[in-house]
Amino acid sequence: EIYENNMKDSFYYSNLYLKDQVSLIVDTSKSKFLEELDKDYESASINAHGNWHDQQIGNGITVHDIKTVKPKPYFYYLLSCSNGDFSKKDYLAAHYLFDGNGLMVLSYTMPALLGADESNFYMEFLSQGDTFGEAFVHVQKRVNELQATMIGDPTLSVR
Repeated sequence: EIYENNMKDSFYYSNLYLKDQVSLIVDTSKSKFLEELDKDYESASINAHGNWHDQQIGNGITVHDIKTVKPKPYFYYLLSCSNGDFSKKDYLAAHYLFDGNGLMVLSYTMPALLGADESNFYMEFLSQGDTFGEAFVHVQKRVNELQATMIGDPTLSVR
């Protein structure tokens, strides 16, 4: 409960979303997670252990699951190790982008030590009208995340 409140506060203080516009799914099953991806969210911030091919949610979310569910959110923050490793043929971040409504995915190319609300760094700049590309540059200057990558259209902004 404390974690959920802290997360909602984090998104709220970015001035991009109101607290009642944030849904948190904590410690969920694979089927429940995939049901959430089938809902009309503007963005999804997913924090889970992972690698280039999967995320450890329930008994594991794989490239095949993402292809099957065709996720509806437009913007993704994949806070999982190596989901954005574009040196691999079938990397997970690409499926979030291309197998559903995805327009932009921020992810990591290698193992990374991530906090629960890393997406808040981007939301701070997005709420000021920056594009995803501009927000990415600002965050890189602040935290020097060399392993971070963005795929999709960097000229897009939220709303």
